[in-house]
Amino acid sequence: MDASADSKPVFGSITRQSAPARQQVLDLLRSAIAEGTIAPNTRLVEHELCEQFGVSRTTVREALRELEAERLVSSVPGKGVVVTALAPEDVVDLYQVRASLEGLAARLFVENAPDSLLEQLATALSHVTELAQTGTSATSLVAKDEFYEVLFRGAGNRVLRDLGATIETRVRQLRTRTLRRPGRPEESCKELEAVMEAIRRRDADLAERRCREHVESAGRVLKEMLASEGMHFDGSDGKR
Repeated sequence: MDASADSKPVFGSITRQSAPARQQVLDLLRSAIAEGTIAPNTRLVEHELCEQFGVSRTTVREALRELEAERLVSSVPGKGVVVTALAPEDVVDLYQVRASLEGLAARLFVENAPDSLLEQLATALSHVTELAQTGTSATSLVAKDEFYEVLFRGAGNRVLRDLGATIETRVRQLRTRTLRRPGRPEESCKELEAVMEAIRRRDADLAERRCREHVESAGRVLKEMLASEGMHFDGSDGKR
């Protein structure tokens, strides 16, 4: 769903802490985009952000430049800076990469992670399962973040971890949508439990395959949702 050009998103506030103001603004905007608090095509107006955060225009511009480098916002002629809207073909590309990265992470976790991290992963999955029944979509997202953080850390490959982090915010945007579909949180938990079972068995081939299947399942759900809406993320009628 698109926000109107005149909408004014509400963000958290900047605090007087060790993190620079630019980093705080960046983190708040990135989280709001990832969690769907601000929708695709929402305008991010510099002077309004300065007022909301209580920071200088230079600070806001620096944060927006970094978000643009991450492809989370775009500069649109005649409109200014807007939250980037992913088209279905972008989703397909993203989920292909996600399946490869997470599948490899599962394989490397089996091969490299000590038992202590395996138990951390199991605890994180228990948290995901619990919140699928009792939590909100926001708390479920946090729990899933925790699970994947342990998975990629246990893989023991810094490059893989960095690549995962690079696409995480865009993946989180889409995960927010799929977890709102009735029944999907429970399906997702079953798929992750199958991944966990393979990891406990220290079966690298099976763990990688099941992790890929989980991502592919999420991708199918998302494409079905888009098809039922008959539109791109940017709210068009399917024509580019």
